[in-house]
Amino acid sequence: MSWRADAASKQTLREVGAVTGLMRAAMEATKESTLKSILSALWNLSAHCSMNKADICAVDGALAFLVEMLSYKSPSKTLAIIENAGGILRNISSLIAVREDY
Repeated sequence: MSWRADAASKQTLREVGAVTGLMRAAMEATKESTLKSILSALWNLSAHCSMNKADICAVDGALAFLVEMLSYKSPSKTLAIIENAGGILRNISSLIAVREDY
């Protein structure tokens, strides 16, 4: 989602609150493949703009959830969840570094 998207698509995703909705969905996901897909989309979206980074951080419990995912024990023995969560955290680290409340 949003990989190589044009400016209008990126703006539309912002307007509909895609980042907030996806972050909440990730925190409620019970199926590994669903979590993998959602976190992959969030990784892409968090690379685009500071507003998307802020939207992720603003979801209550999101930062703790992403850190928890760094030690995810995958039933399928893959590292995709860990890689995606790590990518998101890397992208949002620039915002976290300047915000004492995070």
